[in-house]
Amino acid sequence: MKKIRVTVLFGGQSSEHEVSRVSAQCVLENIDKNRFEIQTIGITKDGEWLKYEGDTSLIGSGKWEEAARNQLRGKIEKGVSGKDIVKAPTCKELISLNDGYNNDELVDVVFPVLHGPNGEDGSVQGLLQLADVPYVGCNILSSAAGMDKEFSKLVFNNAGIPQADYIKVMRSEIDEQTDDLIRRVTEKLGWPCFVKPANAGSSVGVSKVKRPEDLLTALKYAA
Repeated sequence: MKKIRVTVLFGGQSSEHEVSRVSAQCVLENIDKNRFEIQTIGITKDGEWLKYEGDTSLIGSGKWEEAARNQLRGKIEKGVSGKDIVKAPTCKELISLNDGYNNDELVDVVFPVLHGPNGEDGSVQGLLQLADVPYVGCNILSSAAGMDKEFSKLVFNNAGIPQADYIKVMRSEIDEQTDDLIRRVTEKLGWPCFVKPANAGSSVGVSKVKRPEDLLTALKYAA
């Protein structure tokens, strides 16, 4: 039986880059190699897409990036022409097994093991949809709506789904309206309360605030 070609995407430019690496390592260590032909593409914090063919354990530790660059350097030194190196890939080639150094076929499905903005907020899902490549997970709209906590709450409220009270705080309010924010929290939520970034997950930037005087620190941490 022909194996299904799967591209695993990991890393990314969000604050959850490290979490994504650990998740990807877990996926790669447990996926059935008898059924799936796997390639991994890591996205660096600077936004570079690097194909990685090395030891899976290096992904979680972060050492994969240097290894991937060494792999690419080795392929270039074998005589790939400069024209081939700078040739812009099509959207579909970007996430395929055809990396310009072999004649492998295009990928069958992409598994985005990405966390946070530019990963699970609909952006990568949109890229894959434009490339006409199937992918694992929610579609563009669901991903975008689920990533933003305030928007999610608006959707839940409109659907009549019970939820905890909350207060939206803009970054511009943190330093300029601290006293007003403390008053709003005291009146609507009470103490203790939790502060979370609107567009992050994996508990990144989350604080439990027990006293009003600690609110400003928690808000700056989340921002």
